[in-house]
Amino acid sequence: MLRNIKNATRITLRFIYISEGLEEPTGIFRQARTSIGTNVKYGYETEIPLRGEWKDYSIIYYGENNIERFSPPEILKAEDALIEQVFRNRKSYDPLEKVRKLGYRIETGSLKRNDIDQIYQVYRDAFTRYLFEITPETVRNLLDNEDVRVAVARDLNDQIVAIIVGEIAEIRTDLGNLKICELSDEATLKPHRGMGLNQACVKALIEELNNSGIDLIYQEDRACHIAVNQQSANLGFMYAGRLNKHCVIGGDREIQEEGPYENLNVVYLPGWFNERIKRNFRK
Repeated sequence: MLRNIKNATRITLRFIYISEGLEEPTGIFRQARTSIGTNVKYGYETEIPLRGEWKDYSIIYYGENNIERFSPPEILKAEDALIEQVFRNRKSYDPLEKVRKLGYRIETGSLKRNDIDQIYQVYRDAFTRYLFEITPETVRNLLDNEDVRVAVARDLNDQIVAIIVGEIAEIRTDLGNLKICELSDEATLKPHRGMGLNQACVKALIEELNNSGIDLIYQEDRACHIAVNQQSANLGFMYAGRLNKHCVIGGDREIQEEGPYENLNVVYLPGWFNERIKRNFRK
């Protein structure tokens, strides 16, 4: 009913459910189970297995799209090939060391007074369209939140040239609170791309979150753009599935999605990441 009132063309639902000891996926792809109803396609899209105290549970995404809001087979095939390529080409190295040698500085924590205007310019440069209208006020509202963590890259002139945001949420359940963090809103100014700045920012932010009691760290990467998916693969994220035409977003791309909506790849750090991250980050 609400969908009809709002004239929505997509509904996304997320559930915590009993996974009955689901093993960590051994391959790259988890195929969505999609059905066709009256003018809509609907079904399970992704599954993230939880670990630790939540080892018998998973988070699943369920989506329903109007028929006209669904990617054609050739786009889905190209995006499958892209995600397969980035996982095949994943590399293990320290992006923080790399960007420091190039003269950049990665910071986490509080922002300075004039940082909002700089971050606004980064977003304006990176996205042709986005989830919300990009203005200094909306950027300030995004970052002025006690549940948000930020990592930025500064150049030799102390100017912000890249950013990543971590949004923390705590989900109340009968079994206790599940604490999750979505890494999102990442962008780099065009002249500074290809340096590994976003990857370094993500790594720095994960380091900060590692002792915060987070049960799950995940991202929703633009499926048509290779760079963001490659950095996720390099940092040890696993692929969980694809959200079809999930939201309004646009920017540099290798696969030509049509229309204002794009597909997103859900990726997550596996349940054993705590030990692995500590090992890799302290080399």
